[in-house]
Amino acid sequence: MSDHESPPPPSRGAGSPEPASGWPPPGPAPAGPPDGWVAPAPPPPRGDWAPGAPGDPQPFAASYAPRPGYDYAPPAPGAAPPTYQPGLGSYSVLPPGVARWNWGAFFFSWIWGLFNGAYVTLWGLLLWLVPFGGLAWAIVCGINGDRWAWQGRAWTSPEHFRAAQRAWAIAALVVFLLFVLAPALIVLALLSTGRVPVP
Repeated sequence: MSDHESPPPPSRGAGSPEPASGWPPPGPAPAGPPDGWVAPAPPPPRGDWAPGAPGDPQPFAASYAPRPGYDYAPPAPGAAPPTYQPGLGSYSVLPPGVARWNWGAFFFSWIWGLFNGAYVTLWGLLLWLVPFGGLAWAIVCGINGDRWAWQGRAWTSPEHFRAAQRAWAIAALVVFLLFVLAPALIVLALLSTGRVPVP
């Protein structure tokens, strides 16, 4: 080969693709998505459960909220471990630190249960026929209210759940002040002035 001849192109193995002519294209690279753009995540498939440690309930994701028109059916018995996801009945377990005494369930019992998916509180209507049965059932509701409500409704996050139960607690405080404490104070004031005869 003389000094004026160009060297032959390197040999390619069998089956090697031919390079595309004109690639990369001339000019600036195409613009990507704008800053801060995040692709929306598709809804999880029906019955899809995040894996967790053996024997532990599955973690609750704050963004894992039911979407309109999309069903979340509970799995068949034994098909999945318990989960922190609310609204699945006995499959739902309370996340750590969420369970507390529920004043709304204590004061309003079955009324609170109707709004929180805790229909087990309706049994308390029968206990009002038993002496001190209503008080005993109110204490049971106060102890188990958080768990029943978490299992009964599809809350979007633990914060959403706590905010709703806090609103019920404020309503219970208002009812206590208006219908229990205030009348008692009025009667005591009347007794102290002697306007109400004491038998």
